[in-house]
Order: sequence, then structure tokens, then C-alpha cells
Amino acid sequence: GVAAVEPRVNSASAKRLYLSGLNSWNDRSKDGLDSAVIDFRRAIEIDPLYADAYAGLANAYVMIGYSGYRPAKAMFPKAKAAALQSIQLDSGRAAPFAALGMELTWERKFGDAERIFQKALALDSTYATGHQWYGILLMITGRKMEAVAELKRAAELDPLSLQIQNNYATFLGAVGQREAQLQHYENAVAQEPDSAWVRRNPWLLTNLAGAYIRANQLGKAKRAAERAVEILPGHPRAVGSLAAVYRKMGDVNRARELYATADTTNEHYAAYRGFWYLDENKIDSAFISFSKVKEWGIPIMIGIANLPPAIKRDPRYAELMERLGIPTQALSTHP
Repeated sequence: GVAAVEPRVNSASAKRLYLSGLNSWNDRSKDGLDSAVIDFRRAIEIDPLYADAYAGLANAYVMIGYSGYRPAKAMFPKAKAAALQSIQLDSGRAAPFAALGMELTWERKFGDAERIFQKALALDSTYATGHQWYGILLMITGRKMEAVAELKRAAELDPLSLQIQNNYATFLGAVGQREAQLQHYENAVAQEPDSAWVRRNPWLLTNLAGAYIRANQLGKAKRAAERAVEILPGHPRAVGSLAAVYRKMGDVNRARELYATADTTNEHYAAYRGFWYLDENKIDSAFISFSKVKEWGIPIMIGIANLPPAIKRDPRYAELMERLGIPTQALSTHP
């Protein structure tokens, strides 16, 4: 269809709900994303032809699934349905294509995802979230420098997005820029020290904790990881983050006790267990754990793509990448 100049709404209240949904979506916390879903759905009830509201709904489902707030296998199909509905109503907007690109990344249809992301950015090269999510695909498929460039662009386009800063910092670390990484994480937290986003987004906190562990700032690492566990008690990524601090402190027993409290029913438990074994240098156990993974979340795929070169040289890593359908150029052992 032809791109509408203005979102077509037959009601000011639908527009208000849409804007409220966008505001909640920017928060990226579990509560914020749940509120966004409600607002976008209400806007659609008022105006069933509101393409932007469907795109917003798709983005909200993407982030709920991506963040692990609710099971990804329940969220991403909903994201796809909403994105396709938005595109059907107005195929001239970038947002629903970017959401569809993330869903295809989750499905591990990497070639299709790349084509869709490129379509999104051809429609609007200034869409920061499009650059951010395309960068995630590039990182998973081993194109690290391109990924960093996309996140840098996203951060320039939307400097106030803490979620973009979070991803950008992660990717700087993936290419060996550890000092710049820690600085970006700290900037993201310092910009909004009291914001709901920092208090309620566990993954910025676990990422920050990891960067502090590498910098040997263990008191700060412990505080960040403890806050993540408060937000999502029992989540294997949050619990693993705090346990890693204790292990680095030399308290291996406390670390293992803590990790034993992780929720084994979490859809991503086996994957995070694999990372935990790697950190303990139990390589065989790690690969056994990875072989049991049924659900590969997007953040987990980013982690798998960024394992140390010594692990990547293990023939079981090549088998794992093949099972994931990740192109072999991702097997490069360069940082």
C-alpha cells in the first residue's frame, strides 16, 4: 500500500492510547511492556484499521519475548501476527518490518530476517530500533563489526534509548573494547539513576555486573546482580550473574548454593546452565547442557556467538552452530 502521511485514526482516544503505549514500550520493563500491550490493543479496538497500533503491539510482544519476561514461544508468534496485520494495512512503515525481522531471527530464519530488516531500513533509514535489531542479527551471525556499526548508528539516532545503549555496550565488549563497554553501561545507568527503567530492567544490571566482574570491581558487581535477582527472583540469568560474583570472590560454595536456587522450569534454563558450566571450565558438561536446549532465546544466541576462541575451536561448537543454522562465517575465532 501507499504510505500514509499521518496515521489514519478515526478517534483522538485511539491516538492517545497509541502514544501511551509507545511511552510504556520505551520503559522496556515487564510492567511497562504489559501496559503497552493493553494500550495498543485498546487503540485497535477503537480503530481496527490503525496500522501503527498493530506495529506497536508487534514491538511490545517482541520485547516481552526477547527479554524473557514471558515465554518467547508464546510471544513471538503474536508479534508476527500483529506485524503482518500492520503491513497489510500500510506497507510503507519501517516498524512492523523490523518487528517481523526480530521474529524471523528468533525462528532462526536468518536470511529471511536480513532481507526484512533491509526492507525496514530502506523504508526509513532513521528508524533507530531497526538499526538496533538488525545489529542483533548481524552479531548472532558473526558479523561483529557490522553489528557494532548498526548499534552505533542506532545510538546516534536515539541517544536517550537506554536499551540501545545496553546493546551497544554489549557489542563493544564482543569486539574486545572492554573499557568502552563498561563506560557505556555506566553512562546508561548514570543518565537515569532513579529511573524505573534502570530499577526494573534486570538485563542491563546483569550486563553491568559482568563488566564489573571483568574489571575486578566486585562490590559494584554484587550490587548490580543483587538488584537483578530482586527484579526476577529465580531467573537463571539473574541468579547466575550473582553466583558469578561470589565465584570471582572465591566463595565457590556460596556460588553453587545460589545457582541451585535457579528456576529449572524456565524455558532457557539449559542454555544458561551451559554458560555456567563454561564459566566453571567444565567444557564437556557445558556442551551436554547446550545439547539439551529446546528454546534458543535471542540473547542466548548472542552469547553463543561470542564464546571465547578456545571454545569455538572445539568441534562440538561447529556442530552446535550447525544445529542452530548459524552461517559458518560466525565460526571465525577472531574477537
